[in-house]
Amino acid sequence: MRIVSCVPSISELVASFDASQLVGRTRFCTEPAQIGGVAVIGGTKNLNVDAIRSLKPDVILAVKEENSKDQIEKLMEDFRVIVFEIGTMEDAIQMIIDVGSLMQKENLAMDLCRLIRDRFENLVFQVKIPVLYLIWENPVMTIGADTFIHHMLSKAGFQNVFEDQNRYPVVDLERDLPGEPEIIILSSEPYPFRQKHLDRFRERFPHATVVLADGSLFSWYGSRMAQFPDYVLKFREQCGF
Repeated sequence: MRIVSCVPSISELVASFDASQLVGRTRFCTEPAQIGGVAVIGGTKNLNVDAIRSLKPDVILAVKEENSKDQIEKLMEDFRVIVFEIGTMEDAIQMIIDVGSLMQKENLAMDLCRLIRDRFENLVFQVKIPVLYLIWENPVMTIGADTFIHHMLSKAGFQNVFEDQNRYPVVDLERDLPGEPEIIILSSEPYPFRQKHLDRFRERFPHATVVLADGSLFSWYGSRMAQFPDYVLKFREQCGF
């Protein structure tokens, strides 16, 4: 099977099953390191359609949220394209099963799904902690209730203070913030928040716990989900909970 993946998390998943089947990836698909030699087919939002055609893939894997509709529809004219829509853990589990079946790696897929489910059973929290999760600085952007990140925050025992919003709203923290959250999470992606941002937000919100977080653990669906529960327990401890 010759697979072109248009999303980093799916590239990682495919590689975990059988890296030899991955013939094309975006420039953001850099993990695991063994896919470094796989042909690059542009970015998630600006796919190089000609490069994809030259690879003669059997199937192209995309995600509704991350890829451009126009480009995906163009590729559908000539290739089999599977577009996943993932908003919850169950959506992600089904995607893993589907990719495993496609690659004839059903046993590996089922093993991974069982591992994920088993580890998530350890995440049991009586009280949800209000958090502000930021994905961009200028303009300031957060996450709404209809996103995978929101779902993962809930699994981690957090309550998204902007759960009344959808998608990825631009917000004014002076005007829109419904009270100071207990925790402010600065995600490492898509915007690369760093120590300088941490210092600035701590000065601005002195009563909140402001922390940097590995955004891939909250937003990547696939094999990385198995790492999420252990990460969350350590992350909550770091935050003092």
